[in-house]
Amino acid sequence: MTRSRSSVLILILLLAALPLGCGPAVPTATADAPTFTGSGWFAEADAGLDFVHDAGPTDGAYFMPQIVGSGAALFDFDGDGRLDVLLLQNGGLDSHSKNKLYQQLPDGRWRSSTWRLPASIPRRIGSSKSATSLSGRVARRGGDTRTVGREDLRLMTPAAVPAKEATVGSAVWAQWTPNGWYHGKADKTCPVGLHVAYDDGDQADRPYALVAVDRAPRKGDVNVGTHLLAMWTDGRVYPGTVTQIADDKYDIQYDDGDTRTVGREDLRLLP
Repeated sequence: MTRSRSSVLILILLLAALPLGCGPAVPTATADAPTFTGSGWFAEADAGLDFVHDAGPTDGAYFMPQIVGSGAALFDFDGDGRLDVLLLQNGGLDSHSKNKLYQQLPDGRWRSSTWRLPASIPRRIGSSKSATSLSGRVARRGGDTRTVGREDLRLMTPAAVPAKEATVGSAVWAQWTPNGWYHGKADKTCPVGLHVAYDDGDQADRPYALVAVDRAPRKGDVNVGTHLLAMWTDGRVYPGTVTQIADDKYDIQYDDGDTRTVGREDLRLLP
């Protein structure tokens, strides 16, 4: 009798607890809970990074480079103290997409650099447009030879030597410190580009991208938006951008914010 009375009591307690365990959870408001009222986590910004990544064919037959993915690198390629960015493509053999190097400007925006970068894999082998060979014999400088497929080849272009490059013997303006360009002479080549003997006696190895020929540009070489070196009142050149041209006079917005109007003889093209 005692056992039956205890069982009934336990059953009543369980039935009373069912509504508490099976009912919907009632949220409780928190007074300090943050609320988001913006338009989204990301906003459009005119930062100058117009890179569009090409991942290659999307037909489901992914090849190894697509699986591995592309890459990006942050480094100060021009020595101005600001990080620049290199963005890589991975579109495959038939892609026309190009790797891009962006230079960071003093205002935090980015400009695509004129220093071209080689594509990953050549589309064809041979010098004519009709060349269709998919393999070729390669002779290395050391004398060894080997037959390889097109996927094992990488093009070497004159990209590391810009078109407006200085050469040995050229009078130049070369960067010494970020935004500090000084006059000198390129007296020999070096592993990174050119060895510069500055007029004040200092010497340094400088990459081609940091050595500008001391020669006034032709009229057609400078347009609104051209980033170059322009003479200041102290007789030195500083980087800036052409904002207006009138009667062979050029309004310059220097990278440090100053402005000045100069003649074409006071301009030097950056490589």
